[in-house]
Amino acid sequence: MNNEKRSTTTGMIDMNDQVDALSVGVGGRQEGSQAPTGGGGYLDECTISGPSLKNSRSAANDPRLNDLRSIGISQKLFAVAEVVGFDYFIEIWKIFDQENLNRSRCSSVDVRIGIPRFRSYLLFQRNKYIAALADEGYSTKEISRILKKELCDSVSLRHISRIVSKSKITE
Repeated sequence: MNNEKRSTTTGMIDMNDQVDALSVGVGGRQEGSQAPTGGGGYLDECTISGPSLKNSRSAANDPRLNDLRSIGISQKLFAVAEVVGFDYFIEIWKIFDQENLNRSRCSSVDVRIGIPRFRSYLLFQRNKYIAALADEGYSTKEISRILKKELCDSVSLRHISRIVSKSKITE
């Protein structure tokens, strides 16, 4: 086996024993070639995955913030949600909720930092879904079956009836 480096002229000889006269060396080690005058350039657009950080004016117009107000989070937390936007606030909330869960598992004292459990928001959304299904004309049995299928959540018929009646009162 030959111990020559690929970047040498003889190391670059291909199967036909021919050397391309324009490209001696590899990559930036090519001899005698000039970099393109236009440059490689960048794409004119950039796509960012995940929630987008919004300015406070557009975040304040997000209708999902009304749900946060409806479940009764504190005014300070609501102000944070308006500044960072709904999506980032939900991610932050999940992090704090997980920290609360970890602390309560490690000690007998549940140290709260003033943020309600994230589960309260999920239950709020589930209850809104139940009310919407009832408004569409589904019976409590049908709603229960839908919740099991779509949300893997088992809710008693009595509890569904209470949620539906409560939603009709608040409308």
